[in-house]
Amino acid sequence: MTQVHELHGTAFSNPTERGSYDSRGMAGLTLQELERWLTLAIAAYHADVHTGIRRSTAAQWTSSNDADDALSTSTVVDETAFLVDFLPVVRRRLTRAGFAIDHIQYFSNALKPWTTRREKLGQFVIRRDPRDLSKVWVLDPDSGSGYVEVPYRSV
Repeated sequence: MTQVHELHGTAFSNPTERGSYDSRGMAGLTLQELERWLTLAIAAYHADVHTGIRRSTAAQWTSSNDADDALSTSTVVDETAFLVDFLPVVRRRLTRAGFAIDHIQYFSNALKPWTTRREKLGQFVIRRDPRDLSKVWVLDPDSGSGYVEVPYRSV
């Protein structure tokens, strides 16, 4: 998808190609605007006819699913879990006060069972949506699967 390199603020494919171009200084979209642009670019890509298959990828997907029940599309059962799986990861040690990320304190009583063992547990895997800093999701260190939602701590 070379279109992304046409946007102001592109980082190009590598530092050599970027040269002295000031990507940060030239950036012209907010995160929300970039998400919208990317959504529209992906939708257009799936609607375009591709030379290799002589049809759009959306049409190919539909006909393949119609022809083979084994390929039937699965729907997302748990939207929150699906979202969390794609969020950026940070790692932090648990304190009695919870977790501190970028000067924001997160705490929940759900963390208490781990507080007494926090030294042995090391760093926790935490996921946070950069568009909504009001909560984080902490990976359960005992099961290694499943996340606990932890809100920011009220003062």
